Amino acid sequence: MRKYFFLVVPGQPIGKARARTVKAGNKFISFTPKNTRCYEATIRQFFAALYPAAVPFAGPVYITANVYVQLPNSRDKKKDKEKIDADKLRATGRPDTDNCLKSFTDALAGLAYRNDSQVVTIHVEKFYSRRPRAEIEVGEVVG
Repeated sequence: MRKYFFLVVPGQPIGKARARTVKAGNKFISFTPKNTRCYEATIRQFFAALYPAAVPFAGPVYITANVYVQLPNSRDKKKDKEKIDADKLRATGRPDTDNCLKSFTDALAGLAYRNDSQVVTIHVEKFYSRRPRAEIEVGEVVG
C-alpha cells in the first residue's frame, strides 16, 4: 500500500523569495520576506487541518505539484477559452516553478517528512487558471 498526503492550497501560489540581508548597526541580519513566510504558514495550516495526526515520512519521498496561477488580464481569453476552462493552458510567467517548489518543500518539512533532503523525486507543472491554487502530493518512494 502506497502512503501519500494530498492537499490543495487555494489562492495565488507564491514562490520562495531570496532571503534579504540588512545592516543593523554593525551587524548584518538576514530574513525571509513576509509574503514568503505567510504563504509557507498557509501551506502548513492546510496540511495540519487535513492531517492532524500525520507522522512525517522517514525515508525517501516524492513531490508532485500542479501550480495554477492567476490568468493575466493581458491574455486573450477568447483565443484560449477551452484550454483555460480545462486548466490546461501552460503558464510561462511568474512565479518561477522552482521557487514554488522550494516554498512547498520548506513548508512541509517537519510535517510530511522530517527534512526536505528526503525529497528524491520531483514533478511540477504550471498552468494558468481562473481559480489559482497549488495541488501538492507527497508520498513515500517504495522500492
